[in-house]
Amino acid sequence: MAVLGLLFLLQTNPSFDFEVQPNQGLTVTAKGIPIIRGSGFQYYAPGWKKGYYSSNWQGQSVRKIDDDTVQATFRNGSASGQVTYKRSGDKLLVDYTFNWDSDEPAEIELNEGLVWVPPFQDGSITLDGAARTLPQLAPRGGLDKRLLGKPALSTTLTGMVAKVTLTSSESMSTFDGRKYDQDWAQRAPVYWQGILDLPMKKGEPKRVHAEYTFDVKDSVKGAPKVLMIPPMPLADAVLPDESIPPLIPNPKMSILDYGNTLTLTNLWRLPAGRPKFFDLFRDELDRHFEMPSPGTLPDRVSFDGGMSEFKKPPGTYHLKITKDSISVYGQEAAGLRNGIYRLIQLAFVKDGKVCLPTGVIEDEPRSDFRGVHLFVGPKALEFHQKLWTNVLRPLGFNKVVLQCERTDWKALPGVHTNITMSQPDLVKLFNWYRSQDVEPIPLIQSFGHMEWLFANGKNRDLAVNPDNPYAIDPRKPEARELVGNIWDEAIAALHPKTIHVGLDEVDMIGFPKKDPALVTDMWKTLLPFLGDVAKRNQVDLMLWGDEGLAPGEAVDATNGTDEENALERRKAIPKGSFIADWHYKADEDHAPFLKSLQTWKLMDLVPIATTWYRPENIRGFDVAADVEGTGTLQTTWNGYESNEDNMLRDLDQYSAMVLAADYGWSARLDKINELPYDPMAVFAKMYNVHQTPLTAQPGLAIGRGDIFTCGNIKFSKLTESSLTGILPSDANSPDTLEIKLAGKAQEVAVALACDIESPNAETIGEATLTYQDGTTEKTELRYGLHVRADSDDKATFYGVRDKGRTCLRIPAQAKDLRSITFSAANRYSGLRVDGVTLVPIKGK
Repeated sequence: MAVLGLLFLLQTNPSFDFEVQPNQGLTVTAKGIPIIRGSGFQYYAPGWKKGYYSSNWQGQSVRKIDDDTVQATFRNGSASGQVTYKRSGDKLLVDYTFNWDSDEPAEIELNEGLVWVPPFQDGSITLDGAARTLPQLAPRGGLDKRLLGKPALSTTLTGMVAKVTLTSSESMSTFDGRKYDQDWAQRAPVYWQGILDLPMKKGEPKRVHAEYTFDVKDSVKGAPKVLMIPPMPLADAVLPDESIPPLIPNPKMSILDYGNTLTLTNLWRLPAGRPKFFDLFRDELDRHFEMPSPGTLPDRVSFDGGMSEFKKPPGTYHLKITKDSISVYGQEAAGLRNGIYRLIQLAFVKDGKVCLPTGVIEDEPRSDFRGVHLFVGPKALEFHQKLWTNVLRPLGFNKVVLQCERTDWKALPGVHTNITMSQPDLVKLFNWYRSQDVEPIPLIQSFGHMEWLFANGKNRDLAVNPDNPYAIDPRKPEARELVGNIWDEAIAALHPKTIHVGLDEVDMIGFPKKDPALVTDMWKTLLPFLGDVAKRNQVDLMLWGDEGLAPGEAVDATNGTDEENALERRKAIPKGSFIADWHYKADEDHAPFLKSLQTWKLMDLVPIATTWYRPENIRGFDVAADVEGTGTLQTTWNGYESNEDNMLRDLDQYSAMVLAADYGWSARLDKINELPYDPMAVFAKMYNVHQTPLTAQPGLAIGRGDIFTCGNIKFSKLTESSLTGILPSDANSPDTLEIKLAGKAQEVAVALACDIESPNAETIGEATLTYQDGTTEKTELRYGLHVRADSDDKATFYGVRDKGRTCLRIPAQAKDLRSITFSAANRYSGLRVDGVTLVPIKGK
């Protein structure tokens, strides 16, 4: 059914509120405390040989029946049914009806709810009357290690502030999902509750009834608190960043001596004239360091470089650094640029100076295809330029697959939405990529995943199923003609060398039943046509690979159904086409990934190992790509629009690009836990460029406790500075804390932590700077971006994480400050302010 972007927030009963949302399912909040953070179900073949339908990926139609009742319905292929949610007093009644209209065997995995752990941590679980203590630490291993007792008809979770009972007509299991490597466990610490294997038969509906009861304690908070503490002058409040940057990607050969260094004086000697990209080198140094003014240090540094013929792959570079000279040469412009970026990466602060280690690097990429897949949108031009300038181009990526069907194509009027990109901006983006020695490849879905083509009710007559439009019917000449016209327009505007036509999961939605022979016939009609489009426009062809692989021919993503149909589809693909061979299994072993790459190569096709964000997946598949001599592509699936806000909601998908750059370029064999860096910390530091001073700078610390360092800032410990939370230690804590300030500052640095883990990007508080003239500036404090819980060991995106705290530096205007106020956005996070330090305006 069509996915409705409609949320129902029902608040007629004060004991709890609930939402039902397509793709997310059920969420429940009681007295301000989140209890359930999602639900869902999926149809699958016994043994998980293949999936038929997932409510978390393929959507439902949601409608409000009355103030206390919501109904979600779904129909996709042989799977159909409905879920009704009804609030009755302090209970939530849930009725599931599942139908199956196929002779193929099927089972259902039903997740009745993802219960948020914090309200129940250190509490107990009662299964059919038998109680046991909940584990304090997250277990390791698979589901068998995570099962919290035997399946039961009644389960009660009791914790610090909440008691929740779930009864079900079928025995259900409860699993501890903390730190589990599955999609449903990635966003927040949760317990999974539900039924693992509900057998289905054709024509025999399966019904399940469940009831939730919620009992949550009222909150007790203290009065707002105001702190007036005289500032403490610190001569060394702001410290230089003297860390040695990790080498990413790992170079093929490097001999570097960080004990014997070259000092960058900002005076230069250019023996052979101004090398290409020399200005890039100087500009990047200025962005990262407070470089000395020319003439303050006496010695000049000789800088020599250019393009050279190494008879090596494009992108190769050689770098030599002595006590007084730099030499950097590259294979073609891309190689020289790579060498310059490596040179910038090597710079660090030592003894008040910007230095480079002396030595030699000889490096070359193991493949000429090192790509990232991104979407477009109204804000994509600015966002992509920042992402690539700060992170991806310095890490050596040289291809970008831009999923750009949502563009205002003249051949396709009437389908514009609020996430459509203008064609002039898309042209600018493509031209900018080429100026960076990056090849842009347009991706326009041309069979399935065609919701964009049917937007605003348009073109439904071209769909396989006009009532559930998802895939075009390539047997219709007008459907092929429209796709061809769009591609002709896109190629004329964008001038690509390669086009990506999509073609993944083509019958996932809208087909009356699974009919692999029908899909193969459609495939054999469409592929020659798309091949002709590519041929007449003199471009190479690229497509996703899942529809050309059968179960047993790859670790996952085998939508070719069986060997016969998969082979017929592979034969229909024009020889020499690129195959984005996507497989997302989290496995560090490369061996399971070899077969699909070999299968494509046997057909004279060019596979590209295509990964997602799971670190083990990237390591295993990219090592396999090295064995088979293929390229790599890192995909992102965090919304159909590319912008910074979407990136912040799914940071794991972007920090994974650091790993993809490393393994894709260098073919290093280290396991993930052997790497000498944290990918999230590296990504955050590169994306948020912060200029470091060369020597310690003075500041004013607000506090009465011991001096401690967080990041590169010194603080004086604040006491009694916690805001309201659910831990006993937070009882009677206020929901606002005002700290009086005086004077001007370039930045107000704060050391933050919180008690409770929350989903990434969830707002947990706010910091407000107030000036003497009454004006204010607010900074939203979001989980994972600005602050993390003590128990969460991940990096923070906008600040430096250090021993559990985050050092967040808030810019200030050049006028007198009055105070900084911290306010809680909820009653559970337990936001804590451990220190505040004023960073003076430079030169004052």
